[in-house]
Amino acid sequence: MGDPASETSLQALREDVSFQPELTVVSWNILAHIHTVWDFERHGGAKKSRETKEQRQRRHELILKRLNALRPEVALLQEVDVTFMPLDWQRGPLPCGALLEGYTPYRSYNSGQEGTAVLLRDDAWQLDRSIDTSYIGATAASGWKTGVVVHARRVDGLGGTVAFASVHLRWGAPDEQRGLLAMAMAGRRGETEPMVLGGDFNSDPEELAAAGIEAPLLAGGLRRVPTPGGRPTDLSGKAVDNLYVSPALVPRAAEVGPVAPLARGPWSLPPAEHDGSDHSWLRVQLALTGGGPLSAIAA
Repeated sequence: MGDPASETSLQALREDVSFQPELTVVSWNILAHIHTVWDFERHGGAKKSRETKEQRQRRHELILKRLNALRPEVALLQEVDVTFMPLDWQRGPLPCGALLEGYTPYRSYNSGQEGTAVLLRDDAWQLDRSIDTSYIGATAASGWKTGVVVHARRVDGLGGTVAFASVHLRWGAPDEQRGLLAMAMAGRRGETEPMVLGGDFNSDPEELAAAGIEAPLLAGGLRRVPTPGGRPTDLSGKAVDNLYVSPALVPRAAEVGPVAPLARGPWSLPPAEHDGSDHSWLRVQLALTGGGPLSAIAA
């Protein structure tokens, strides 16, 4: 049985309309092993070769070390592949031997067994089973990229259902980028459902606006959370990793992780200078409210 005093306190919070429960979300492209063929000069391999097993192991250990340190309530990951997280993984050590305890994964992988994932921290959020999870497969319309939309509720019963989406947009393909975002928005239960959508957009904010790529998100009432000071999120020096939220989810703080040194990227030494990917993680603290401005963390 639960503590009666704690239950009474929770019930009081549920009835207090001024209480604003908070959550922390991390969005991160963790660099799929299969895509390291484009980085052969950085990892020191032959032309169009992948990183070595030892290099991959080191990177994955660094990524998991950072995820375990951040411990977000929800993680929106891109370029997750079976060498990092197999399709059947639910608990226990990952292939690199490290642990990521206390999370339930929801994944959409392409034919190359790489894609996107939403991870819910078990002590904070649980799947809302009344709403189907939307697994966006890799098709021509999506630019052969994937996405996943999960509806979840807080385990303490505070607040209602929130839709969480992880997407990875194809580089240089505005129509397909826009199409995948429209598919993700279609996975939301309704226009008023609070939503957090994050991912690797492969376009910076100016490009997203100029090409109308973000149009499905804006039409659905979502707005971009600016990175602090406009900080870049990948080796190109642009903020291509973005997080969009509904008005009911108000940003309280945002943080961008380190960008790997340019010359060798995530294969640079010492590893203390980076977290194992060629993209930075983006962590945002949100308050579930009735709405509010996004300007509070723009500076």
